[in-house]
Amino acid sequence: MEPRRDAWPHRKNAVVPVSDASGLLLSDARSALLRILAHRPQTGPAILFAHWMLGRKENEAEAKHIASAAAQHAGAQLDFQTVAALGFARESGLLGADIAGTLKQGLERLAGRQPFVDGNPMPFCSDAVGILGVALGTRALADKTLSTKIVAWLTSYLTTIHGLDGTEDWQRHLFRAADTVSGAAINLPPVSNGQAADVLVALAAKGILPRSAGKQAEHEEEQALRTILSEAAIETPYERAAIRLTALEHVIRSAPTAVPGRISAADLVHLLERIPAGLRKWTWETKPRTANAPLRHWHIDNEYHVQNLLWATLAPIFPDLDDEQYLAKIGQKSPRADLHVPSMKIIIEAKFLRSGESMQKVIDEISSDTGLYGAMGNDCAGIIPVIWDDSARSHEHDYLRQGLKKLPNIIDAIVISRPAWIADEVEKSTKTKGKRTKSKS
Repeated sequence: MEPRRDAWPHRKNAVVPVSDASGLLLSDARSALLRILAHRPQTGPAILFAHWMLGRKENEAEAKHIASAAAQHAGAQLDFQTVAALGFARESGLLGADIAGTLKQGLERLAGRQPFVDGNPMPFCSDAVGILGVALGTRALADKTLSTKIVAWLTSYLTTIHGLDGTEDWQRHLFRAADTVSGAAINLPPVSNGQAADVLVALAAKGILPRSAGKQAEHEEEQALRTILSEAAIETPYERAAIRLTALEHVIRSAPTAVPGRISAADLVHLLERIPAGLRKWTWETKPRTANAPLRHWHIDNEYHVQNLLWATLAPIFPDLDDEQYLAKIGQKSPRADLHVPSMKIIIEAKFLRSGESMQKVIDEISSDTGLYGAMGNDCAGIIPVIWDDSARSHEHDYLRQGLKKLPNIIDAIVISRPAWIADEVEKSTKTKGKRTKSKS
């Protein structure tokens, strides 16, 4: 049975039972959440919220169909649920700017609605998910006059609803998110306990609420995982399941798989500094290791080979590692990071320093890159250049590293010398070629 497309009736959050389980692993919790999200029917706004929260391609066609139907509504059909649905659809890119008129009409109608009747709050006042959708839709329109009306409307009841004993902590996080997105500046107090840390982590992952830093972020993510695992066998609302899956996948992406705890930028630098130690077992054979096997030499001849070495080092640790990642366009330029760790917002730039090239050339190239990466629109916490010195000029490495560290946005710099045995083999090869050339002449 398909969810109704022609109207969004007010309702309590539907819950879907999850079979009892104990000792759940993260994969088990994820599977349980996916089962909830696969359950139909659900109302249109709930599906659009889940699509905005998770952005899953496999659900895009259904979500777009629901959004397009909602965009056809007019007049009294533009109720609270429909306007919230349009807000999520617009924010997730399912609908373009051509729905601005419909969305504005709906928001104007909402701004005229009284949140209390005879001292009792209207049902929409406690719909935290829907209120966030309204706030997102208001922000998308960027209409100052309309924004002022919606801010006044939210201000008239959010503080009261936020403070009610019957309001749950997970809803309070969403009310704070709506306050932040709309610019209402109501300054709703934060939730003091960690019972709804999954919502906090998910909203931070979406860029709606500010991310905590360091140990606080780690603590919040641990609380979120504890909540998700401990309540995996409890009936969970559809929308809360979407939130929890977002939080779970964010934590899985952001926590390195092979390093206990959370790796810091300094830890990443230390890991990269250890690459020369790993090269001790680099394949460069002077005689076959097995019978009838050819000699194997793993050449590093250019920047792409350096990127391959870095990928082999980092990919097992960072599941979200990306290569050749295009960042936000700056004017006519589209900056492209060699390697990018989104969970840490760190870019790793690979360079290949050939014999005869100056150290200053590398500094100039990286200086140009840092200017683009740090420009407005690129969420970059810092850059770590990794330079392969093919001429093994170790006496100049300190000069190069110190020069790079003076550039803005540079966390640190790593310089790796070509190992001596590779240098010896290349030198022998070069001399041999030279002798052959002379004999021919």
